[in-house]
Amino acid sequence: MTANRYLQPYFFSELTLNIIIVCYFSIYDTTPRAFRARSLYESLSNLGHTVTVITPAPANSTNVAKNESSFRASIKQLVRRTVVFLLPDGIGTFRIPFFIQQMKGKTSDITISVGLPFTVHLATAISIHLRLLKTKFAIADYGDPYSQNPGSQKCFYAKVMEKWVVSKFDIITIPTIKAVDAFTQVITSKNKLIVIPQGYAINQNHAINYKKNLIPNFAYAGILYKLIRNPKTFFEYLLAADFDFRFHIYTDVNNTETMQILKPYIGRLGEKLIVHEMIPREQCIEALSHMDFLINFSNDSTSQTPSKIVDYTISSRPFLNIYQTQLEFKEFEMFINWDYSAFKSTDISDYDENKVAKMFIDCVKHHAQ
Repeated sequence: MTANRYLQPYFFSELTLNIIIVCYFSIYDTTPRAFRARSLYESLSNLGHTVTVITPAPANSTNVAKNESSFRASIKQLVRRTVVFLLPDGIGTFRIPFFIQQMKGKTSDITISVGLPFTVHLATAISIHLRLLKTKFAIADYGDPYSQNPGSQKCFYAKVMEKWVVSKFDIITIPTIKAVDAFTQVITSKNKLIVIPQGYAINQNHAINYKKNLIPNFAYAGILYKLIRNPKTFFEYLLAADFDFRFHIYTDVNNTETMQILKPYIGRLGEKLIVHEMIPREQCIEALSHMDFLINFSNDSTSQTPSKIVDYTISSRPFLNIYQTQLEFKEFEMFINWDYSAFKSTDISDYDENKVAKMFIDCVKHHAQ
């Protein structure tokens, strides 16, 4: 039984709701979870609701590259894995007291905890359990369940802890129907699961930015993972390619895992591979709109749909999916010759941020009946 079943009949007759959004990042950071929080903040505010964002993080929209030796990077990764084995989100766990302090004494009609990392849901659940945060309805906005995510390390008691955390929320929102089965190990009833996609300002047209490049230019925007998003076979294919190209990657250059994947190819591909520091989302979409085409390294996980698909569509450039187990690249060879006949555009109307914001309100209404 969830903790927040004290909904009064007048709650849904009110035009203006008091809503709290809890997020690990600043809403102006360059990361999908910050995009989610910012979109909800702006859209729910535009609908006339009073929205407060709780976050311990300062804005950090720029990254400074660090030149580290392989030995130092390996030591940092070993320490990180050890800490993560003991604590839910490694050193991120130490931010829980800051979250709780900010939630203490707060009241709301709806509280939306925007996860990744799991620390956000854990801190919100603790605050609700101790009645430090008094909310009529609590929503945990998820991607993959923390304890079942194949792409990350986790503490040894992750499954038990996550079961307790999700029990404190009335609704678990997930971005895609593919994620439902992943929650069977941590949730008692699938009735708590509601599919609500990521919200975006989709009424943008960047098509006028594009002019065909003399040398094929293509790009990928995002981070990489050794287990579920590792393009090693694609890079090996590019090394053997006898045609010229410029492959632009916009990523977090401070992300150790990503840079370890890229490092063997940066020198070998030379000017053909250009690694850019991560830039704010709007600027990134603008940059992508000047490319001939885009690459999406699809997760080797059935429960996630990368939000970059929407960003790619907004950029107005064709894109193709490449999987880490893929060995043949016939479609890519068509694209590299400016033949995009295999590309099928994606309908992103369901991702309209105003529609998404209303879905959060509607799901609360439905579950309170």
